Amino acid sequence: MIHQLYQRFMKVIPNCYICKLNSNTVKALLISMLLYVSASGLMAQQTQADVDDRIRKHYTAEEIQQLDALTIAQLNFVFRNSYVLVTEKPCPECPQVDLQNFDPYDYQRDLSFRKRIYLTNPGIPIDLLSEKELDAELTRIKNEFQSTH
Repeated sequence: MIHQLYQRFMKVIPNCYICKLNSNTVKALLISMLLYVSASGLMAQQTQADVDDRIRKHYTAEEIQQLDALTIAQLNFVFRNSYVLVTEKPCPECPQVDLQNFDPYDYQRDLSFRKRIYLTNPGIPIDLLSEKELDAELTRIKNEFQSTH
């Protein structure tokens, strides 16, 4: 019956092409689509999970959900790498610096020069990157994202 309908259809429209997909092709397409959707969901969850806890003190959960991966990477850099713990001179009487709770948002940066701060007295110094250095690093991160995405 189906064969007869097919022959009638081909007589009515003799120049048409009917694309027939085999079951393996359909399965491969469905699996690919499911993997893509799953990977997208995992990347979104991973991006949200990779947010530094100090960022959560300054942004609401809704604001963080709206951030793209580039902005999260840049914010993570600010909170994790935009300062340098200066350990050139040993200070045995100085208390250890807790960098996990150090919040660089609490300090004003200088435009062109690194700013040295102390969390305790006596203390191990921390140098904040200058605004120019920070801008250069954030631009570098942006360029890396553009070249890989």
